Amino acid sequence: MQTHHVLFVILIMLLLLCGCITDKNGIEPETNNSEEPTTILTSLNNLLTLDPKNPDLWYAKAKELYENGDVDGALDAITKAAEYNPRNGTILLTKSQILITAGERERAGRELLKVLDLLPGNETALNLLSSLRVNTTKPLTYIQVEHDLLIEPNNTWSAFNKGRLLFEEGRHSEALPWFIKATTYDPENAPAWYFTGTTYTELGRYAPAIDALQKALKLDPSNAGTYYEMGRASEKLGNLTAARIHYETAIKLNPDNEWTRFVYGKNLAISGDYESAINELKTSLEISSCKAPAWYELANVYYNTMQYDLALEAINSALTIDPYTKEYRTLYLSIRAAQDPASWSLANVSKKTADVPKNASLWFYQGAIAYHDRRYADALNYLNSAVKFDPMNPEAWYYRGMAQYELGKYQDALCSFDKTILLNPGNAWAYYYRGDILQKGGQCEYAIAYLNKGIQLDPSIPWTYYTKGNCYLNQSRYQLAADEFDKSIDLFSCNRWAWFFGGQSYYELGKFPIAHEYFTKALSFDPENEEFRRWKARAAAESLLPDEAIYLYNQTIPFSTDACGII
Repeated sequence: MQTHHVLFVILIMLLLLCGCITDKNGIEPETNNSEEPTTILTSLNNLLTLDPKNPDLWYAKAKELYENGDVDGALDAITKAAEYNPRNGTILLTKSQILITAGERERAGRELLKVLDLLPGNETALNLLSSLRVNTTKPLTYIQVEHDLLIEPNNTWSAFNKGRLLFEEGRHSEALPWFIKATTYDPENAPAWYFTGTTYTELGRYAPAIDALQKALKLDPSNAGTYYEMGRASEKLGNLTAARIHYETAIKLNPDNEWTRFVYGKNLAISGDYESAINELKTSLEISSCKAPAWYELANVYYNTMQYDLALEAINSALTIDPYTKEYRTLYLSIRAAQDPASWSLANVSKKTADVPKNASLWFYQGAIAYHDRRYADALNYLNSAVKFDPMNPEAWYYRGMAQYELGKYQDALCSFDKTILLNPGNAWAYYYRGDILQKGGQCEYAIAYLNKGIQLDPSIPWTYYTKGNCYLNQSRYQLAADEFDKSIDLFSCNRWAWFFGGQSYYELGKFPIAHEYFTKALSFDPENEEFRRWKARAAAESLLPDEAIYLYNQTIPFSTDACGII
């Protein structure tokens, strides 16, 4: 207790020094501004050495760093403060503000929802959350659309909204007649012409798409989306020059559209303008980092310009988001072969193996190449030979375990990962895989020990937290599960399943608005997923959003065609 009293007194002195506490007349003490931040931070760091789990000290450090422009440092400090005092609304609110400054809007939104859970009606949190949602639009509801059609069947907007509803469900052939009706009822309806053209493009009818889009442009030449769709249709018709001009115009009108920049960058790469292509693709990924095709195209450009290290980094990002696309894996192997043709060129390795059949390293590389080419059975055969000729190679055992894992041979994989850990105790991924297999087998108590060890060795692997979250969810330990899913999302926000299971965790905790946000995010990655939609409907119903819930339920349980027929 005496130590805490001393720390409290020192903290008060620091607050006096920085002007956070004033005397009765409100006169701040004189300070040397040029030395003050360094002095305060030094003192705080010294105090944290004595009491490293004190949330107030971490909070004070975060505020000081933030006020001096060190946003990254402030974020690290406030994260520590929240870790040691996770139920403090002031700390979480400050963390939200710092996250917004850092551009991490999704994480900020999650923290603000936690603040409102602790401090219902907090005006600052509500205002910040509102600012994050400025660009969102209220979804169409089935009841409202059908009501409008019943009351005003020949109204342009009644027809347009019916088309929009069908379009957003991916029912493009059914949506098209409604958009055409909307343009018939009002030929000046620019959005109707825009969606008519876009729907034609989705249906592969590019010439009528361009006709409709040109009409939309005459009525509303400021719509960047129309230029983007013109570019898409022109590209499909083989007119790459026109497509490039349309994409450039779309970017000028809306520089924050990641898909326009992605497609434009891809076309620049095809034309051989690699430097401009890299800039466009990187800008697209800065806006939205979860687009695997953009990472793939960026990797392709780096590969074509012989920047192999950057190419490997980019293709690994694509594979992290979408690990099973063949063209991504093919490019990965091409990059590795360019970096190290002696080891990663299949032709070279196969030829050498025929000459030296007992060389364990050659068998290993054949196995690694086959694994990345998704030929898992072949990979396992090659890797069996690799560990036979060199049983002390931890990497060969590790790849053997991954091949067995992909083949569903989980018990065999456990043995391979055990060998990996014995030979290389620092391999965090081996602990992850072992924990994941145990979780799949319902042995979560055992799995958590391996997962925690993996986190100790490498806290940057998002999948370890994700699997640990699944363990806690299966054990009905919902708050622990939510915390682990959040950690996984913070490291890799593109995992739709982390958002989905995180939403389930918050739903079971009775935090329905947070759950609704998570299910919304999961659906943004996979709009056709019925399970995601059903859970979002449940969360919407509990969050006092009945119209949205009804709309979502009607998508999952449609009426029969003659439900209202009269016999």
